[in-house]
Amino acid sequence: MNVTIRTDADAGTTPRVTTPLAMAFVRTPLILLGMSVAFVVFVARGYPDALPLAATTSTIAVTVTNVVNLGLLRRLLHREGRRVRALIGFNRTRLARDVGWGFVWLFAFYALFVIPLVLVPLAIFQPTTAAEFQAAYAQTFTGLYADLQTTNAIPAWLGIIVGVSFPFLNAPVEELHYRGWVQPRLAAATGRLSVGIAIAALGFGLQHILFAASLAGAVTYFFAFVLWGGAAGLVYQRQKRLLPLIVAHFLTNLPFGVLPVVFSLTG
Repeated sequence: MNVTIRTDADAGTTPRVTTPLAMAFVRTPLILLGMSVAFVVFVARGYPDALPLAATTSTIAVTVTNVVNLGLLRRLLHREGRRVRALIGFNRTRLARDVGWGFVWLFAFYALFVIPLVLVPLAIFQPTTAAEFQAAYAQTFTGLYADLQTTNAIPAWLGIIVGVSFPFLNAPVEELHYRGWVQPRLAAATGRLSVGIAIAALGFGLQHILFAASLAGAVTYFFAFVLWGGAAGLVYQRQKRLLPLIVAHFLTNLPFGVLPVVFSLTG
């Protein structure tokens, strides 16, 4: 059904569909580029076995991606006569309520997120015994932290800076990007809210396959994060508030910021 959708883009110039469509998927090549650079740097520092797709190294690549991404968003919003802060919609009087909703959506999204994590490996491997069940999940998720032995390739000061800044940067940038900018502009450009939510969720899911430990893990992550992104898109459309989603996202990202700090301090 065609609908008329009023979005934040109405405050400026609603872009053609090509711009938000490209932005929906731009983070994937940016993260790949960042991981490639990280791999080259680690090899140059004498760590040829460093795994740029694993937890500690990917945090650095994503942090660089977020800086570039934020610059792109600022430029696009400037063309619309808007600012990043306005898109977040921070309101001190609503802060407690927004944080409370953030915790609600954190638990709700995780409940949805777990469904593909459980069901997709079962569909791929079709285990019939307890041993096969265990092997299926091990084959899907093993290797996520396989680069622990290469963490000395990261200078301690860099690990601490990235670890501290990662959750504070990644959560707002991804929510600003997918839910705050891409989703409403695709909906406005196509006249279909479902298109905006679906494509933003697809872009969100696609970027996360880069952090999988296996092909089965990539498929599992794709469905899990598409489901998370679609649910977040529906919440944003309902509440018209980014801050609760940023809070939920921040709490999810927090452990991945703590890990590089711990690894750097412990050597």
